[in-house]
Amino acid sequence: MERDSLKGFLRLLACTGRLEASSEQVSCDLEAAEIARRAAGITALAFDKPVDADFTLVMNAFCTKEAALESIGMKSVHDAPDCLLDEKLPASLKPETVNNPPFFYKEFSDLTSLPAIRTWKHDGGFALTLPCVITKGKEQNCGMYRMQILDSRRAIIHCYPESGAAEHMRQAKERGDTDIEAAICLGAPPSVIFSSVMPVRADEFEISAALTGQPLKTAQIGGLFVPAYSEIILHGRISFTETAFEGPFGNYTGGYSKCEPYPVFTLEKAYHTKDAFCLNTAAGAPFSENAILADTAFRLMTNSIKKELPGLISFGFPPFGVFGKMIFVSLKSGTDIKKVTDNFFFRKYANICIFDENTDTENTAECLRLFANGRLISCEKSRIYDCTLKDTLHISTDEAIIKKVDENAYGFGEWIKKQKY
Repeated sequence: MERDSLKGFLRLLACTGRLEASSEQVSCDLEAAEIARRAAGITALAFDKPVDADFTLVMNAFCTKEAALESIGMKSVHDAPDCLLDEKLPASLKPETVNNPPFFYKEFSDLTSLPAIRTWKHDGGFALTLPCVITKGKEQNCGMYRMQILDSRRAIIHCYPESGAAEHMRQAKERGDTDIEAAICLGAPPSVIFSSVMPVRADEFEISAALTGQPLKTAQIGGLFVPAYSEIILHGRISFTETAFEGPFGNYTGGYSKCEPYPVFTLEKAYHTKDAFCLNTAAGAPFSENAILADTAFRLMTNSIKKELPGLISFGFPPFGVFGKMIFVSLKSGTDIKKVTDNFFFRKYANICIFDENTDTENTAECLRLFANGRLISCEKSRIYDCTLKDTLHISTDEAIIKKVDENAYGFGEWIKKQKY
């Protein structure tokens, strides 16, 4: 399989019966997401005719944990290298620059021609949910931030304050600038998608190379380098003087995000490959595709964390805990617990549950039983839990859309009628 392209991965899925395509028109407004939620854990989807869009919409590409690993040529997270937390990687992993990358096939200029989706009934707009956003300060960074489309030339970038892009904006502001250059990859190589969500210290493109075992092919656009085998490239500027209110959007909590101001990206040039795919995901409470992607990305770091913490046996997440809420950690007897909880990777979790070396951290029910009977050994202040949030996403999908999907006018398998989110 071609490890450095989304197209190569999709061909693998199609050849192994894990990609279903529909040539029927499908709306990007709730309908595509409703179908994708039902396919989570089952199959990838290609919508050839998304309404009012010029590109094929691909959802659920990372449909299972097995498929997610196969996208980078692995069978197990234990196949991953142990250097993913290193600050400096071998020179052999540095990117290789190519001329005339495939995405220069054609230029376009309208962001509204992209199949941005509205996933939930009360979402504040249409979004691209798997963009790899490349910016540069002292060093180049590649992060994944949701993009809400405003019009043909502008989109809101959900770059949170701790992100690499936000740090680059702070550096530029100190220089007296008002914006920064940005390149946005839609349908980036799977290894780049993984590296863009991993909490790593080294360059994301070198992490990508470490995952696949071969240097990432890149191409230059303006002052930035982007993955050469991306499906779609958007090139422009992110302003930190122009902001717009983003959201709300349904997310992994089962509720909606806050509507808050974020920087605005203005498009200057856009390019795409021949027969380009646009990758998107329907965000929601686990186990949706975004949780599968995050779960796999974090578990790929197992060998690297073990190198820093020899006493680590394993770690795992309850489905609701993968996005920083709770993690289960199995340690050898006598391991320094504080050293573990202070580790670069583990310290971002709100609840760290320590178990002995005989505990299966994949067994959520057993771990929660032990947690309920455990004791709090470290906390700066008492933890008070607000459990009043209802799973509002489950009751906010349009009923007409649900009825249409139940009737399966798209030619998909029987799973579409059986799976309910």
